Amino acid sequence: MEGFLPLLAFFIIGGIGGSLFRISCSSLYYKLLGEKDIGKKLGLYTGIGLFGYGLGPLTGGFLLAPLGMKALLWIAFLILLPFLFLSLLLEDVKLARFELGEYRRDIARKEVVVLVVLTFLLSLHFGVEQTSFSLFLKENINLTEDSIGWMFCFIGVAIAILSIANGFISDSITGRGIRLGLILYLGLLLSGLFNISLLFVGAFGTVLVIRLLHVVGDSLFTVSRMVIVSNLFLPERIGGNLGVLDTTIFVGTFVGAIASGAIPGYLLPFVFAGSLALLALPPAMAVRPKF
Repeated sequence: MEGFLPLLAFFIIGGIGGSLFRISCSSLYYKLLGEKDIGKKLGLYTGIGLFGYGLGPLTGGFLLAPLGMKALLWIAFLILLPFLFLSLLLEDVKLARFELGEYRRDIARKEVVVLVVLTFLLSLHFGVEQTSFSLFLKENINLTEDSIGWMFCFIGVAIAILSIANGFISDSITGRGIRLGLILYLGLLLSGLFNISLLFVGAFGTVLVIRLLHVVGDSLFTVSRMVIVSNLFLPERIGGNLGVLDTTIFVGTFVGAIASGAIPGYLLPFVFAGSLALLALPPAMAVRPKF
């Protein structure tokens, strides 16, 4: 497969498949979640996915040079096949009947609107990371491809472990009657603050420390958001509402990627995304959503 248009079609089809998998898998997981240890379960679910995020680029980086992109794509396809067959063994849930207007009422609530806006603003930096982070490491910090792969690995493994730990923290906090909104806001604060802090890095070690502090915020926000979602929506309508939040993440990522191309350099896009995240905190807290 060569040329821009065939690759574009390939990525569009892959993106549709990825979205279908994520939404259906997450919806099924929420519907089978139960009422106990919700934070632990969602933290584990998130953490396992993020382990893949960390190990994937590192593994791909090692295999790409000797094998090439076409062979790497075939390997990825073959690895997915066993899991495709395993998915047939998943427990299914009964279909529920409801009116589409119920979705509208779900999304129109103040708490959901605030959550959607904050999710969009946090997602902006995902697009910045995908577009600019590797180039920032290569051009601004002068890292080699191997070092960039290790950077992604360390960050991915760290956020996976933190997400699992934050699941336990979420259960502990809710058990004491403390609202998860505080953790959500703290996560957004740390994520935005340490995006801006990339202004002050100059070597592998300092970048790694700043990004590890940054993913503390990302993991706090992500796990608390997932637990809040389980509290906001009824299980029978969780799929459609998760679709709205997933679409919000994808749109935020896309806008962040476009902004990265429009903003000069590879560092200022992080400052842009981090600043918007910080500016969103006062109005969000002033509205006082009941998370």
